[in-house]
Amino acid sequence: MSEEENVAISLKVLAEILGQTVDLKEPPKDAWPAVDSEPTSASGEHANEEETLRDEPTDIWGDGRLGSSRRGSSNSQTWHEAPAPQMHKKEEPSPSKAMKLSQVLDYSTFQVGEPVAEEVCFCSWNLVLGYPERYIGKANKPRVRPFFDKILEGRVWDFFYIHDVSAPQDKPQLLVPTVQLEEFLYFINEQLDISLKIPDGVNQDRFYIKFGQGQTPRPRYLQRCRDKKTLNVETWPQMDPDDMVSFKAARNRDRALWTTAFSLVQTKLPSKKQETKWKSLQKRKHREAMLNATHHLLGLDKQGGENVVFVCIDVEAIEVSPKPISEIGIAILDTGEIMDVPHASDGSSWWPMIKSFHLRVKEYAGLVNRLYVQGCPDHFDFGKSTFPAEADILEAIMEILNPYIEAERDLVFVGHDFKHDEQYLASLGLRVASLMRQRSTIDTQTMHQAWSGRDNGCGLRGVLGDLELDSKHLHNAGNDAVYTLRAMIGLAIRPPRRADAAAAESTEEPNAED
Repeated sequence: MSEEENVAISLKVLAEILGQTVDLKEPPKDAWPAVDSEPTSASGEHANEEETLRDEPTDIWGDGRLGSSRRGSSNSQTWHEAPAPQMHKKEEPSPSKAMKLSQVLDYSTFQVGEPVAEEVCFCSWNLVLGYPERYIGKANKPRVRPFFDKILEGRVWDFFYIHDVSAPQDKPQLLVPTVQLEEFLYFINEQLDISLKIPDGVNQDRFYIKFGQGQTPRPRYLQRCRDKKTLNVETWPQMDPDDMVSFKAARNRDRALWTTAFSLVQTKLPSKKQETKWKSLQKRKHREAMLNATHHLLGLDKQGGENVVFVCIDVEAIEVSPKPISEIGIAILDTGEIMDVPHASDGSSWWPMIKSFHLRVKEYAGLVNRLYVQGCPDHFDFGKSTFPAEADILEAIMEILNPYIEAERDLVFVGHDFKHDEQYLASLGLRVASLMRQRSTIDTQTMHQAWSGRDNGCGLRGVLGDLELDSKHLHNAGNDAVYTLRAMIGLAIRPPRRADAAAAESTEEPNAED
């Protein structure tokens, strides 16, 4: 990759980090090619409980912070505008682009002991070195570890130091600019096609530490390490007398802020137990928010609901490799048709308004799953099945959705454990997010967790059972789509059943068959 391309990438990424346009005073004479600096999404592996670092989209149901919002970029607006509806072709991977932010954030002219600007965020070097063990899950840790084992090789790191004003004789703390860690994670993401990032939650503040408020001491430059095997510091600088003077002269509030920032550098990280507790709390908030939002969208609260169209899509695939899609079920509920219809205690008075479709891929119509679940593609109970060819399946889906898209209706997609269906749809070229305006998807498995007060996910059959709703011929995609919408309605209408959930949680296992 040419030097100009590297700088172009660096400027684009830096602009995203700072939230403003960044230009060179003397740009290269030759025009630079446009480069997309967005990191590719995580690999297709399913995230486990320990895999906390996957890049996640903005989520209207929760209140989590994303990416580098700590540095001033606005992430408070959680409702996001999606691109105009369209059928997407499969995206080709972007060309390799290893960022060189050090070319833009250039500390090469700094002298030892020179203080840095107050606006720069830092993190402890020890925190950087411990990143793989602390913040990467079991699946990706063996892949990422070699990069950290050679973290100094082939890279530029600028090291800074800061002394403890309460113990000036002690060795100072070693820091690096947070942006250089982000550059490093970006590089790893490109090499491995994963999505490492700065973690959210109780640990995030340790990655975005600022010093210097009210003229209090700021980190001072130590050295630049370029493509080395080890970091050697022969002599640690003594504390600059000006730092002690400025700290004593600062206001009490500024001294307190500095002390808090320094404590983030030297204190121990939260325990695994604390992290797990925080993550569990965030998940529960997310579930509750989704349940409440669905309640609102259906017009079950005092606000009276919104004029949206719920679209449930269920995908069935053949169990044996290459696991082609064999069925797609679609169920649609237009809230405009239920506004004046009183809901029954189980929502059954709204069921007749659900429009249902069952698409069976012609080439695989003779195959029936039996290994892990008992398929029943011949038993669609809510209409007649259609048999588009495999090459026409995306067009058949869009033919069903286009009337709502052309009418500029607000679509809300629904599924049960929907991430897997979304992956299958994406393989067809259908990106669900592109068909939604300002919403996130609704997952009835997540809703049921909030409704029941349990952390374990439950299959569709179990959810329907808890709601005392009859069902038959599940694992037919058309039937599953209809029953998923019925479950969504029931979960929104019926009072939550959280009593005795804690006791049940200790013995209940997820239903792997549904």
